[in-house]
This record gives sequence, structure tokens and C-alpha cells, in this order.
Amino acid sequence: MAAAAPIVLWAERADTLFLTVEVADAAGVKAEIGGQRIAFTASSKDGKAYAFELQLAGGVEEAGSKVAVTPRCVALVVQKTTPGPFWGKLTQGKAPHFVKVDWSKYKDEDEEEEPAAGGARAAPGAGTASRD
Repeated sequence: MAAAAPIVLWAERADTLFLTVEVADAAGVKAEIGGQRIAFTASSKDGKAYAFELQLAGGVEEAGSKVAVTPRCVALVVQKTTPGPFWGKLTQGKAPHFVKVDWSKYKDEDEEEEPAAGGARAAPGAGTASRD
């Protein structure tokens, strides 16, 4: 029986890709990361096999990348080979039907450079009292 392709959610930053692979209670997780490719295999506790291979829009490296298995999914944090502009798409050509944008982690390229809410600057003149 052929392995099924799991749902893969993705988001990116200038130097990192975030992939969430929707396989509950995953076992035997294997992720090969390098070049312009990610290959993934795993099975669920009921024995169903999952696998996919993606030809990426840019280069990634295994060093610094992490794989975390949780009860609901497998999370991959993948380091890009060279930090820089956002790729805008995960794969070369058309994305496979099982790859979707992770809107909970989505950030525009220009949002990444803005200070966090706690680090926002005060408007000019704010906090100053004038006495007439």
C-alpha cells in the first residue's frame, strides 16, 4: 500500500521555514533536510504510512534545523541556507495539493522588521505635559 501525503502547513521568516505535518501520534519519524529538498516519512499509531518529498524554492540545511513530535503533529523548523528575502512560495513550480499556508504563523516580510508591540515607540510629544 502506498503512503498517503499528510497535510503540510507552512510559514516562513527571512532565515527559517516552519512546517507543521498533520500526523497524529506519529512514530518512526524521519526527515531528510538539505539542498533544495525535504523528504518526510512517518506512520500513525494505527499503522497508516505517510510520506512526502518537496522540491523547495530555495536552499535549506540540516544544521540548525529541528524536528519535534507532538501528540497532534510533527513540527519542523528548517534553516534556510542563506537568510534573505522571503521566497513567497514553498516549492518550485505549483505546490502539491496537500501543502497549505499556516495562517497562524504567517507574517508578511515587512512585518518581520517592525518592533514588537511592547517595543513600540511613543508618538512625538506623548508623555510630556505642558504647563501654561
